[in-house]
Parts: sequence; C-alpha cells; structure tokens
Amino acid sequence: MFKRSLSYGARSRVIKGIKDGTSNTLREERIELPAPAGAFARDFTLTLRGKWRLGNAAKLVDVKAVKKGSFQAPTDLVERKK
Repeated sequence: MFKRSLSYGARSRVIKGIKDGTSNTLREERIELPAPAGAFARDFTLTLRGKWRLGNAAKLVDVKAVKKGSFQAPTDLVERKK
C-alpha cells in the first residue's frame, strides 16, 4: 500500500498486489499516482506485507515493513515563495 499527501492538501492511496510471490525472485513494480499540474508529493508511507516461511517450518508467518519519508519541494517552487 502506498499513501501520499500532496502540496495542496489532498491525500491518495494505492493498494497493489504482487501476483508471483516466488521466493528469491527480484520484483520490480512501479506505482504511479496522477496529480494536477503544479502539485507535488510532500510525504509518503509505503507498507509492504507478505508471508514468510522460517527455515523448514510448515507454517507461514505474516511479515510487514513500513517506510515513511518526505520529498523536497521543487526548486522553482521554493524560488517563487521568496
């Protein structure tokens, strides 16, 4: 799940499933969220969820990782505010 907030206050969220969960397979997926002209993303939260088999265990364990961050304002926007 990917959440973001935009410069003008709007928030958006996308949930995207990965079809092939084969172990040790490199996955490269892109999530694109449209935005109006002149808007930019201020911050984001990326949540990855999955299942993991520990060693030779028969049972799958739920795993989750969360990454939060923010983006710098575009240079031309900073210049306009001065």
